[in-house]
Amino acid sequence: FALMFAEAMLLHYNGSQRHDSMYVFLLPCMYFLFNAVLHFRGKRIAGLRTASLLIYIIHPMMIVVVRAAAKLFHLQSLLIENSLVQYFAVCLLSAAFGFIGAAVRERIGNKPKHRAETERAYIEIDLNNLSRNAEVLREAMPQKCELMAVVKTEAYGHGAYEIATHLEKTGVRSFAVATVDEGIKLRKYGIRGEILILGYTDVHRAKELKKFDLTQTLIDFDHARRLNMQKVTVKTHIAVDSGMHRLGFAYSDPESVKEVFGMKYLKTNGIFTHLCCCESLRREDVAFTKEQIQRFYNLIGELKSNGVPLPKIHIQSSYGLLNYPDLECDYVRVGIALYGIPCSPKDRTVLNLDLHPVLSLKAKIALVRNVPKGEYVGYDRAFRTERDSRIAILPIGYGDGFPRDLSCGNAY
Repeated sequence: FALMFAEAMLLHYNGSQRHDSMYVFLLPCMYFLFNAVLHFRGKRIAGLRTASLLIYIIHPMMIVVVRAAAKLFHLQSLLIENSLVQYFAVCLLSAAFGFIGAAVRERIGNKPKHRAETERAYIEIDLNNLSRNAEVLREAMPQKCELMAVVKTEAYGHGAYEIATHLEKTGVRSFAVATVDEGIKLRKYGIRGEILILGYTDVHRAKELKKFDLTQTLIDFDHARRLNMQKVTVKTHIAVDSGMHRLGFAYSDPESVKEVFGMKYLKTNGIFTHLCCCESLRREDVAFTKEQIQRFYNLIGELKSNGVPLPKIHIQSSYGLLNYPDLECDYVRVGIALYGIPCSPKDRTVLNLDLHPVLSLKAKIALVRNVPKGEYVGYDRAFRTERDSRIAILPIGYGDGFPRDLSCGNAY
């Protein structure tokens, strides 16, 4: 800013510029401003992007309008010769037209449109419900605990782009995915927060992990050793097998875990485990979950007593939070609960949070027909009319992934 101002004064003093333009330091100044905007953390203000674009496009026209008005109303001394007044007049007019235009576009854009892709079955994503769910879950977490949004496999079918970009606008700064390719996609979508890869990644992709600033889960000691041998600095979290027996270091082997913290090229800033039956409130499942929790915290305590600087820890998934909300941790990995649905309609949890479904599956009625009493409808003659009936035909079925088990009013 200082250099741009100095350039402007120098050019003005020498009378060498046209229209008070700057030629050299405007470019680095705008680069700085653009980066500053990218790093600004805050909620999205609806319509601001459109308004700013309109202001940028329309402000040269407003210069002409102000000059024309000055001549029309004989205000040249105020609106032309006084450059400061002219500047503020142009700014105010440009802002007024920009925000009015954005409001009009928002109103027109919210009108329902006929869209060919929704002639059959389609899904609707309620981003307002997503925001509310995230806020409700945050309030249920312990203080200083951060929500890590699990957006693997296209955010459980909701659409990784739509979900992740919206959550980041609401303040979510940590995400979890299943694969390195999912993490790369999020970066290309513009996600700037931490992205943890929960699954296995081949060590030969270490350069991609670094390039896209991804955090890799270390699934066992050999995986950590081979990743370190790539001599590429990579962010990592350590997975601990506390009883699920899939991925992770054995909870009974603190020496291997401790050794990872000394590996030169692994920047280990997290350690976690997964509770394999935390959704169940059956006595034996609760007992096993508590045993897993104890095993994990015993390992953490042993690392601490051996002088290992502890990274951030996380142990709760969706049901871990809903059934064991008081656990001390730095992250809660929230997946299915974020989308407002349980794993099973029969699930009961300790916390009963006011969560709402984000996804709705809908289909337009294609045909309504009259079917006499005693006739059969559908595959395998599964449904028989008990009276003269009117049957609505929906354009969704087995080919769309709709299970045939749900035919004739059946539900899981």
